[in-house]
Amino acid sequence: MPPPREAGPLAGALTAVLVRDPEARPDTDTLDRLLAEAESAERVPEPADGEPSDARPEDPDTSTSYRIAPPAPAPAPRRVRKTWLAAVGAVALTGVLAWTLWPDGGADGQAGDKPSVSPSASTSSLSPSTSRTPSLTVGFRFQPGFGGRQPDGTITGLDADVARYLARALGHDSADIAWKEVTSVDRERLLSSGEVDLVVAAYAMTDRRAEQVDFVGPYLTAHQDVLLRADDTAVTREADLRDKSVCSATGSGSAENALAKIRTWASVKGRYTYEQCVEDLASGAVDAVTTDNALLAGYAAQDPYRGKFKLAGFRWSDERYGVGLPKGSPLRARIEAALKAMVADGSWAAAVEKNLPLLRTTHSGGSPTG
Repeated sequence: MPPPREAGPLAGALTAVLVRDPEARPDTDTLDRLLAEAESAERVPEPADGEPSDARPEDPDTSTSYRIAPPAPAPAPRRVRKTWLAAVGAVALTGVLAWTLWPDGGADGQAGDKPSVSPSASTSSLSPSTSRTPSLTVGFRFQPGFGGRQPDGTITGLDADVARYLARALGHDSADIAWKEVTSVDRERLLSSGEVDLVVAAYAMTDRRAEQVDFVGPYLTAHQDVLLRADDTAVTREADLRDKSVCSATGSGSAENALAKIRTWASVKGRYTYEQCVEDLASGAVDAVTTDNALLAGYAAQDPYRGKFKLAGFRWSDERYGVGLPKGSPLRARIEAALKAMVADGSWAAAVEKNLPLLRTTHSGGSPTG
């Protein structure tokens, strides 16, 4: 370690105790001797009798003889060597720890091969985010083809693309959007309470819901349909489902529609989720899956199933998906205009093609109402 430059008489003692090799450090007697030598070098000899002194004569001991503060009492005699010993011991302990942990011993005053970490690098993960405060809260739901999340947190899907287009039309960019997941039971409540500014979440427009919220759209009209394996050439019309096994989610409206439509000549199999139905279709456990074609296209667009399925093209019902707004929202007219612009400039058709490619065969003219 480089010798201390400002240690004065203590330089020798400090240099001795701060060596890296423990075997080379002085024992107690040697350290005591080094401290005694430092103490002798530090002490200033008092003037002999008769020699002039620079000390000023004491002021008279009166209550008004001092100008600023009363004279401080004379300091008590100190045990210099023990004080230095304690100080040197503390410094030595700190120095030994620092010297021991110093990369490669700090030879020649240079750091070793270990990388140094700057304060900013070590605390960057804890630093507050500098991103803009979100100013538009959008309700969405995770649904294949409509709403998903990439590993980096980016929200994707048709609903996300529609929401971003609307946000830009309202003067916001993607950084302004706060995404809030909604469910089928809380969408109206979240809109009415103002917790979300709008909902784009495969939100079916119904008369009952319109009593509580406003709708703009539709931005997509779906139809009850059937998903088939891509190599299935046996089903081209409804009657071809005779004696076929058709899967739908238990308790869903789609299952009820399917039962009403084909229960006399097809076997309807209930599963808890559509994902299970699609898995059964892929494995050959069932011959078809039925719900609205937009949801079916979303499942078919997932990586494990790309290119494996097709839509039959049946239109047993209409399901209009719209943008939900709080009642009396001032954004309504601007969102209506934005949806029309999205269709006119081709952005809507591009979003459908990207997220729900199977729908391109069932929508004519690139219209949300097709």
